[in-house]
Amino acid sequence: VVLFTKYGPNEIEIEDKEYLIAREDDILAILE
Repeated sequence: VVLFTKYGPNEIEIEDKEYLIAREDDILAILE
């Protein structure tokens, strides 16, 4: 699980798969 700021990541779609692209500054926490 990755927590990021509300408007941080950009959503893109490549070959019917959705991806989130975020800057390192926009990541708040990584939970394992």
